Amino acid sequence: MALFYAGFIYGNELGDIAKATENYNLLIKEYPEHPAAKLAKDDLALLGKTPEELLNEALKKNEQGGGKKEADKKPETAAH
Repeated sequence: MALFYAGFIYGNELGDIAKATENYNLLIKEYPEHPAAKLAKDDLALLGKTPEELLNEALKKNEQGGGKKEADKKPETAAH
């Protein structure tokens, strides 16, 4: 957990993306099965991005996935 918190503080509080990445990668390498390793992987994908960039990525992903979900829906049939 210390590696996760160190990565989090470096990345989110101090803005040191290199140190955050180093701590997260060490956590993932040394303790791949620890629940914090998944959190570290998730946070690595967010490091260095502004809230606007994250929002735009989420909107774009939603737009791309939205069409598939509608097409996959089965038509409802009326009960007789």
